[in-house]
Amino acid sequence: MKFFRQSSRLKKIIIFSLSGLIVISGLISLIIFKPNKAEANAITATNISISAVNTTTGKATIKFDVTWSNSFSTTYDGKAFWDKAWIFLKYSTQGGTSGSWNHATLTTGGTITPVADGKGAFVDSSANQTVIWDYQTDGVAINSHAKIKVGAIEMVYIPEGSYTYDAGGI
Repeated sequence: MKFFRQSSRLKKIIIFSLSGLIVISGLISLIIFKPNKAEANAITATNISISAVNTTTGKATIKFDVTWSNSFSTTYDGKAFWDKAWIFLKYSTQGGTSGSWNHATLTTGGTITPVADGKGAFVDSSANQTVIWDYQTDGVAINSHAKIKVGAIEMVYIPEGSYTYDAGGI
């Protein structure tokens, strides 16, 4: 009886073949079992403008429209469900170069009431939204040139407690 010793070259070929097989199997699995794509509801913030700057108080009024598809508000089984947009402002005093965008601090006084930390607010889909940016709190000098961006993320409120998924075609 003869025993053959595997050469290190043969071991490398076997290992390479097995790793290649694993990679190919993974790719085939991804193709066959690919997840359904998640579609956002085309949320956009448009017509963004700085409509008033108060150099005495260090505040500026920012106007914009926020819209998205399939906005809803409904009640099922005595519980209310709705979607809103979480909006937030970013500003740059450096021309918008990489890494120069900061969260703007919002304050009361516009058509939108910000949350306690002033870093955003929940809004309905609507035109002519206004928020007050407290640029003095953010350390922005009165004579600065600032670029503003309005970010929006659709959020859905689901009340606490048990619920039925896709109840009544919601």
